[in-house]
Amino acid sequence: MATTIRPVPATRPDRPGTATTLELPATWSAVDAPAPALAAFSDGRTLSPAIETNIVLTAADPVPGGTLASWQAAVREERLATLPDLQILEERSVPGAGGEELWHTSSVLTDPQGATLLVRSWSLVHEGTGLTLTLTTLPLVDAEHGAELDRIAATWAPAPPSRERTPDADA
Repeated sequence: MATTIRPVPATRPDRPGTATTLELPATWSAVDAPAPALAAFSDGRTLSPAIETNIVLTAADPVPGGTLASWQAAVREERLATLPDLQILEERSVPGAGGEELWHTSSVLTDPQGATLLVRSWSLVHEGTGLTLTLTTLPLVDAEHGAELDRIAATWAPAPPSRERTPDADA
C-alpha cells in the first residue's frame, strides 16, 4: 500500500511522561477514545472492508516499584480474569526502536458481535508511566498486512524526557 507516512504525537497533559510518537499512513485517521487513551487511530477500512483496524495508545500507572515484566504479569492476570475467551498466543520481551525494553503480547478473543479478533500490543515503562500500543484487527487482515502493521508498530517510541529551561541556561 503506497501511502504517505506522517508522524503522530500522542500525549496526555494530565499525565507527565506519556509523550509518544507514531508514524501512520496518511489514510489512517484519529478517532475518539476515552481515558486512559492517549490517542486512537483507525485505518477507515482501507486494509479490509470487513473491519476497521485500530491502534490505541494508552497510559497507566505501572505496578509500584515493579518492572515491565511484573507490570505485564498483572495486566495478563486482569485480562484473563475479565475476558473468559482470551487466548494468549505469545508474550516476550523485545527491543524497542530506541533500545528500550518492550513487552510484546499477541492474543485472540471474540468481540460482542462474535468476530474473532487478533490483538497485538507493545508495552514499556517510560518516566514512571506504563505505556501501551495496542493494534486490533481480524486474523486474516493481520496475515495479509502484517508486514505493514509491523512497520507501523516499529515506529512507536516515547518522546525524549522534557527539559525545562532555567534562566541560567540562557546565560
